[in-house]
Amino acid sequence: MSIGNIVADLLSELSPEYCRRLVPVLNGATELNEITRAGLMRAMADESAALQALSALKRIRETDASLSCSSVAIALETALAVAARNAHDLQIDVVWTGPSVPGMAARRSAATLLGLIRSANHELLVISFASFQIPDAMLAFREAAARGVSVHFVLESPEESSGRFRGNDDVSDFRQIPNARVYVWPKELRPPGGLLHAKAVVADRNRALVTSANLTANAIDVNIELGLFVQSEAVAGRIAEHIFGLIDGGMLVALPS
Repeated sequence: MSIGNIVADLLSELSPEYCRRLVPVLNGATELNEITRAGLMRAMADESAALQALSALKRIRETDASLSCSSVAIALETALAVAARNAHDLQIDVVWTGPSVPGMAARRSAATLLGLIRSANHELLVISFASFQIPDAMLAFREAAARGVSVHFVLESPEESSGRFRGNDDVSDFRQIPNARVYVWPKELRPPGGLLHAKAVVADRNRALVTSANLTANAIDVNIELGLFVQSEAVAGRIAEHIFGLIDGGMLVALPS
């Protein structure tokens, strides 16, 4: 593992505040092995954070024992600056289905879903528990496929859920969309009682709708449902990478076309 990856992992595990407290500790030491658990505890005032930092410093030392403390501090400060810039660029909108509130504007689930599908240029990833067909969405999926968009559906299955999901959905139409693949979670790979219950739509790995709403007409038009529309390559990309990691690892399996 590279030094950059170790620093990035540390920043994802600790809050930015704890990472900022680590910088003066690094600048005050000559060698990494001088930094102790007690010293980190004094700086961070949190045992768990101190242990995580100590573990990361040990991995850095094992990767490159000649690296100076000041170099690690610079790497950490750079990662913090990049993270702050990404957070500034992050755009999040609340998305609702259901009754409106007078005087309060709200992004609607149906419009957000269709807009996301129609705006995709390269890739669409759709994750849903229930997946009853929505005519407008199905048309938008077909139009996306006709544009050359690669469409991936990760759906729950009555068969693979051992009957715990009793929806009357039919995934055959999803499978007939050109360039589309449908994936399920095989029952033999699940813990007892496990369900594929996530709901999200990711476009081009830089925009995502993460929602309580299933891919059903009631969920996007009738129920009270809540979601977040996130415009961020870092967030949307992590969702896609996780799902495609499960696919590559054989945890999610493609149905025959």
